[in-house]
Amino acid sequence: MASRDDRNVVDLGSRAGYRPDMAALARAQVASARERLGLSTEEFASVLKPLLGWGPSPGVISNWETDATPPGDVLIAASIVTQAAPLSADEVDKDDLMHQLLGNRYADVEAVFLTRSEFTSAMPPQRLFAGATKIDAAGLSLTSCASSTQTRT
Repeated sequence: MASRDDRNVVDLGSRAGYRPDMAALARAQVASARERLGLSTEEFASVLKPLLGWGPSPGVISNWETDATPPGDVLIAASIVTQAAPLSADEVDKDDLMHQLLGNRYADVEAVFLTRSEFTSAMPPQRLFAGATKIDAAGLSLTSCASSTQTRT
């Protein structure tokens, strides 16, 4: 492995006056969220409105991207909408937006078990592996499966 050339590396901790510009980072986060969704400021305002409970104007959105520091609830809402499936302003379900945004993320979950014994009772290995032609078990805890012990003398 080649050695690293540290001559041009600056340790920011050694600079007492260094402070990250959190306001600029927040503005960039809002701008990036809107751009990733490919929405205009008007459309982005419509998508954010149900999450925020109030409607920011397109001018306010532009301000949050350039000059003003966006509030925390706006940053969280922007993050949520960018993690969801692509939405356009007319696809927003104002009555159940959180389900619309996050519901499909867990659509394949059929059941949740609090303990391993509950899972094993509901899904014994014979049923779990029925029809399997190959099982990769690396990294799984196999303590619930029968095992043989060997004693060395």
